Amino acid sequence: MKRTVIHALAAITVLVAGLSCTKESLELEYTRQEDNIDKYITNLLKQDTTMRVTYNGGASRVTLKAGEGPALADGNNVSFFWGGYIFTNNFNKNNLFQTNDIEQAKASGWDTSDESRFQVLNINLGEYPMIEGLRNGLVGVKEGEECYIIFSGKRGFGNRSVGRIPSNSALLYYVKVQFVGSNQ
Repeated sequence: MKRTVIHALAAITVLVAGLSCTKESLELEYTRQEDNIDKYITNLLKQDTTMRVTYNGGASRVTLKAGEGPALADGNNVSFFWGGYIFTNNFNKNNLFQTNDIEQAKASGWDTSDESRFQVLNINLGEYPMIEGLRNGLVGVKEGEECYIIFSGKRGFGNRSVGRIPSNSALLYYVKVQFVGSNQ
């Protein structure tokens, strides 16, 4: 009986140690992704000094084209086109996993014969379900703005694989804001 209890405790200890190592390695992976995102942004800024970077809750927003008017806040309405890309240390059009923007679909070689699939997304930021990184990156965008919103897998889908997206993937969203307004 003692031997069974000792073996059970040993097994639990190994399991806990293994989970701890897995969690540590996952945190190291997210840190590596965030470092690569920072390097990518630094290189972008070297190429074009007119770009602005905004950080919010683990998301980095690189403004490619400035917008005008009020900044999007939680609870406001926003209309935008977007393309979601798996971020592998750069922006690669071949890593597009989903889009509502026909221009991004064409650039990635997607079939665009059914144009009805490509419609602007109209949402209320406080009510529409979305991943944390995208939500945090959208806060503060303005009408007419074009931007990249980039974040690690920690703020994305985490350890879930979703469609073409492997678990723990860093993501980049290319967003083109059409409208920002209050919810009244």
